[in-house]
Amino acid sequence: MQPSILRRSVPLTFAAIALTLSPAAHASRMVVRLLAQGAQLEGPVTVTVSSDEADPVEVEMNDAGETPDVTAGDGVWSSTGEIAGDTVTVKVAAGGQTWDAGSVTWTDTELARDLELSFTDGDMVASAATALPQPSGGVVPLGDGETPDGGPSVSTVQDGSPPTADGASGPVGGGAPNGSPAAAAGGPPGAPGSSLPPTEPPGQSQSGGDDGSAQLFIIFGLGLLGLVLLGWMWFSANRRGRGGVPLPLAQPGLLGPGTPPLSGGDSIWRSAPADLPALAAGLVARIARERPVLLATADGLTVPPVHGGPVYPADFLEVDPIADLADALEEQLGRPIAVVLVGDAAATAHVGLRGELAESTALVLIGTTESAVEPRAVRCAPDGDVWRLSAGDQQVAVRASAFGFEPAPPGPAA
Repeated sequence: MQPSILRRSVPLTFAAIALTLSPAAHASRMVVRLLAQGAQLEGPVTVTVSSDEADPVEVEMNDAGETPDVTAGDGVWSSTGEIAGDTVTVKVAAGGQTWDAGSVTWTDTELARDLELSFTDGDMVASAATALPQPSGGVVPLGDGETPDGGPSVSTVQDGSPPTADGASGPVGGGAPNGSPAAAAGGPPGAPGSSLPPTEPPGQSQSGGDDGSAQLFIIFGLGLLGLVLLGWMWFSANRRGRGGVPLPLAQPGLLGPGTPPLSGGDSIWRSAPADLPALAAGLVARIARERPVLLATADGLTVPPVHGGPVYPADFLEVDPIADLADALEEQLGRPIAVVLVGDAAATAHVGLRGELAESTALVLIGTTESAVEPRAVRCAPDGDVWRLSAGDQQVAVRASAFGFEPAPPGPAA
């Protein structure tokens, strides 16, 4: 057989074996939300979800306050649906128009699924998320020893020792080996409370011939799979190289031209002291639409609950505890987060965290103009119902909404 033919046959063989050993696809339930973001959608609104494992499913959306929709007429359309497969293609139809929202993939099969839809520059964009248990309002308080998904213990209360992702160990010693009095006392096999199985009568087999055949079949299949993998690795190592992975396209500014993107490292936003709570609420709500937020505050500042997120509050500004908590959250959530520091007292933590956080973690400082204003800081000031943001020699006008800052429409008011 020629190498080119064998190269094509190896992945086909591997795919056939994977399909044979893969379990049958099962339908997974999802919550579908569509954020109109100011667009006036005329009902009925229908979301069509399709996958390779199942027939297309049509989901009728509602903005009438019917479960799972929360508030009637707020521009957030919600519904639930069920479809098999981890990768789906999404289309939206409303008022005689149809939008192709693209494809999304869920990587975590254990958590409840969210399908989120929103407008971006006039196009409908779909994104996949996993829903974590949280109280109403979108803010999930982390108590001492609690984590968002029941994983390793992480402390959010500063008690003199930094929280770690390893958690606290349970009680040591004092328990029976198997939790059974008979097992601890060394009772006979098969006795009540014993952890040892009863012995078989002499001459009676403990396993049938079918078990032996199944084991041989599994060993043979694993051996064949190993040979296929070795062959594929050999051909992959010897085929012609295709160059390195290209760099991703740069993200646009979070709130328009001149403003920093979330993927561009750390950013600084400043306002007058009286405007700081409103600025923090608008920015946190806007960032929470993109990423989960670890919100660290001081000086008695509080930020009201916001949509999106979720948002995890912390009442300390020490560098090491915040870095440990951010690493634990990213590991448990399986995606990058944003660390938002609020208040002038957070300036020292902001400098120290630059070298402690993962490259994918966004770091945001929200302070006042009474502190030293760096040249790259975005200066923010309200002007009626419009906020004016100055970044270098560029200015952007935004409006505050229930979902954070939005670009202000062009016109005299902007």
